[in-house]
Amino acid sequence: ADDVVKCCIFTAKEKADTQDLLSAYALSGQLAGQQKWVLLFALSGNWELPSKCLVDMWREFRHQTAYRNIIRNLIANISTPDNLINPSDFSYDKLMMRAYHLRRSFK
Repeated sequence: ADDVVKCCIFTAKEKADTQDLLSAYALSGQLAGQQKWVLLFALSGNWELPSKCLVDMWREFRHQTAYRNIIRNLIANISTPDNLINPSDFSYDKLMMRAYHLRRSFK
């Protein structure tokens, strides 16, 4: 599985087409622990990932401290739908607020 995750991370970080990104995202459902975290962290930073995947990630991890870096990526990712992001949900975290303000500067 490590080779598959490495391949998916490469796909997530490079200019991948939508099908490659969707395949990598689908694989994340079969993973657990660090492998899942690393893959989703890479995917969450790719601005080409379809909004549905971003919404699903947001809903799954929004209040889980272990996935805070993924949430920061989702906040900074301009493809994440605006209606999901309410700064009062993460005002306690300076880095999330910074990501939020960075996001707003692109709009």
